[in-house]
Amino acid sequence: MNRSARHRLIFFGRLVISGALIALIAVRLDLEAMKNQLRSVGGITVLSTGMLLVLQMLVLAYRWQRILGASEITTPFLNTLRIILIGSFFNQCLPTSLGGDGVRAFLLRSAGVPLERTVNAVLVDRLSGLAGLLPFLILGAPFLLAWTHDPALLLADLAITSLFSAVLAGYFFGDRLIARIRPLAEFAPLRAVAAASVYAREIACHSPQAIGTAGLAVIVHLISIMVVVILAEAFGAPIPPGAALVLVPPIFAAALLPISYGGWGARELAMIVSLGLAGVPPTTALAISIMVGFLGLISTMPGALLWLRAEPRRSAA
Repeated sequence: MNRSARHRLIFFGRLVISGALIALIAVRLDLEAMKNQLRSVGGITVLSTGMLLVLQMLVLAYRWQRILGASEITTPFLNTLRIILIGSFFNQCLPTSLGGDGVRAFLLRSAGVPLERTVNAVLVDRLSGLAGLLPFLILGAPFLLAWTHDPALLLADLAITSLFSAVLAGYFFGDRLIARIRPLAEFAPLRAVAAASVYAREIACHSPQAIGTAGLAVIVHLISIMVVVILAEAFGAPIPPGAALVLVPPIFAAALLPISYGGWGARELAMIVSLGLAGVPPTTALAISIMVGFLGLISTMPGALLWLRAEPRRSAA
């Protein structure tokens, strides 16, 4: 099977999984009640959550600006924000968030940044997002036992946490693993992985930007949690902040898994199951998830406009 056919198969596979999950939810819930809840959302709620998502974009841009600086890539903050907005728009529209990362890499390369530094800067930013989510998953796991003893849910949470931990460990220490298994070092792609691991570790452990960047990664996820809390309150199903810190991060972790189209379906199912542990009715949880997706799309629409008028810029180096 050639690469093009494989990509088409993966695309349709994710589309089918998203469709199947959404269909499963649709046949089990009262969609009319969910529609009524969506219609009841007030303008203040939309405005406040929208402003939070705009703030999140600014934090994401500032985080990446720090990573670019540590990577010796100089570009104005407004240009970094422009690239973040465009990449975030494609994250919403393409099957996985890696599509948006590819667009970010393309725009950096168009600005004259060397390929290796471009790839590493995008990867470190992506993985810093995972690293910011991981403490919520690890520290929240013991508290999750207070809400459920369902082995399937606990196993799913453990599997996602373990997967993210393995990805981060593999990226940051891949060079050491490859060095121990000499035949692996013969493959050029793995040598590139090893070089990227050294680079990532240098940025994470020795850059003066590291601690601040890690803090920004956590703030990004705190903003996402706040959006869910505000929406739940607006729908008449308030979630205690402590419960939200435990129950919401696994939802966004599930949406990041490369098994569905843009996280759709996976996020909705995870939202229903996870928020249900805090007593949120399934129809309300579905309404929250749809609003999160809708607001996320709207907040990245400026990225679509910027992409349409984008021209290669050589302001970064």
